Amino acid sequence: MQEEIKVYNNTDFLYISAETPDEIKGDMGKNVRAELQSDVAFAKVMTERGYILGDRTIGVTINLTKVQTDMEKLIRFDVEDGSSEKSRILEIAVAAFGYDRRFNILCLPDEQLARTILSEWVDKLSNVFICRYKGDVLGFIDIEDIDDKTADIHLAAIDQSVRLPGVAMSLYAFAVKKAVEMGKRRLTGRISSRNMAVMNIYSGLGAIFSEPRDIYIKEA
Repeated sequence: MQEEIKVYNNTDFLYISAETPDEIKGDMGKNVRAELQSDVAFAKVMTERGYILGDRTIGVTINLTKVQTDMEKLIRFDVEDGSSEKSRILEIAVAAFGYDRRFNILCLPDEQLARTILSEWVDKLSNVFICRYKGDVLGFIDIEDIDDKTADIHLAAIDQSVRLPGVAMSLYAFAVKKAVEMGKRRLTGRISSRNMAVMNIYSGLGAIFSEPRDIYIKEA
């Protein structure tokens, strides 16, 4: 089990990552975000302890050695380095992740808290790319170098007002192309089970899904 206390807006939050509820011995009266292996029986136990089930996430893996689709044909918009567009990326992220439990760690969404957490995430993005059209930034994707064989899509979103088809696919296809150029054998990610749009994109790129994990929230 892993535990970490983070402070946002002068409030303590206890982050827990475990395999079963038995590993969680106490919350010390703090706001808690607990991540567990997905299991129906665990949901009952956690509910009895005062937690709510916030989300279920799914691990994603694309085997880059088996990719046969020409990614260039799927990249319909210009994709470029986005390190100088962090402020625009933050605005896109705040609008896109209104209910995402990585950033909404209270029972009900709190935009100010989510912005604080997202600001920290965006500031740390080290390999971020943007999709641009007629000068406007339409979306972004961050591709982290995990190890010799693995790259990971750490964070990605598009402007919620965009109605142009193909923006999201352009970003994810670019990520596959970039990971191959980096010499990786697999591209990974983790998404909410409610995010069907991105799940469909991953499916189209030949991804497999595994390792479901549930996120539980409890307020002090």
